[in-house]
Amino acid sequence: MSDNQTVAQKIILVTGMSGAGRSTALKVLEDLGYEAIDNLPLSLLPHLCDQIPSWERQNPLAIGIDTRSYGFDLSRFRALFQTLPTILTISVRLLYLECDDAVLLRRFTETRRRHPIGESSLPDAISQERQLIDPLKSLAEVVIDTSHLSMPVFGQMVRQHFSLDESLTLLIRLMSFSYRRGLPREADMVFDARFLSNPHYEKPFRALTGKDAAVGEYLTQDSNWQAVYKSLQAIISHSLKGFRLTGRSYLTIACGCTGGQHRSVFLAEQLSKWLHNGGERVMIEHRDLPGKLAPEPRPNTQN
Repeated sequence: MSDNQTVAQKIILVTGMSGAGRSTALKVLEDLGYEAIDNLPLSLLPHLCDQIPSWERQNPLAIGIDTRSYGFDLSRFRALFQTLPTILTISVRLLYLECDDAVLLRRFTETRRRHPIGESSLPDAISQERQLIDPLKSLAEVVIDTSHLSMPVFGQMVRQHFSLDESLTLLIRLMSFSYRRGLPREADMVFDARFLSNPHYEKPFRALTGKDAAVGEYLTQDSNWQAVYKSLQAIISHSLKGFRLTGRSYLTIACGCTGGQHRSVFLAEQLSKWLHNGGERVMIEHRDLPGKLAPEPRPNTQN
């Protein structure tokens, strides 16, 4: 089998909650070189797979299937996903897109689009769809929660998981967050920055953020800073070795504090700079920073 034929045998099934970003994910996959097909009737999936070997174009497939797809049935979807790889000798991976009910409600309200399950009120339709499709999450190789993701970060996550460039190295996403707004569910490692003195209670720093030099100087004067920071570096260094051995391609490290403005931002920035200087591929985002900017990629310039 040629290399091109090997690539052609790859199929990504994209599913999840309506409004969670399936169309966006398919566009990103299309940019990566996949042939994107949306809302394929479930009954046609086996026939489509049968035709792959005879196709002139040897691109892998990205197929969007969810409750809007004609003939969607949970049991049949599960059966096809589990049997197709063995019957047709193809690689089938499942991407499940998750999103909070409140965020989905806001997205449908803002776009004024009709929910696929349209017989009920919008909150009831979202609840019904979740009950219908949620069991597929346990089958997914990759689950991405888009509730609080910016478009650049979402696209980067999809690219990192499904890029056809096998030489792609581990990408580390550093993020800060506020505990008041909840833990980021996509986080692989969470560090609590509340061991540091809170600049919020110092009037000169209240309107500043962890990106400001004055706040950084204040926090590094904390008697706990040096010891804890060195310990975190050691934990991350050893963890990265283990993650690489498992073939991991994407890692999210989250740093939290009460308001998500000072301590968590500072800690995330320091870890990001340290990792970047060590040759890692890093991007950073401050989830709950007031007036936050778009995620800042810090590519590895040493390769």
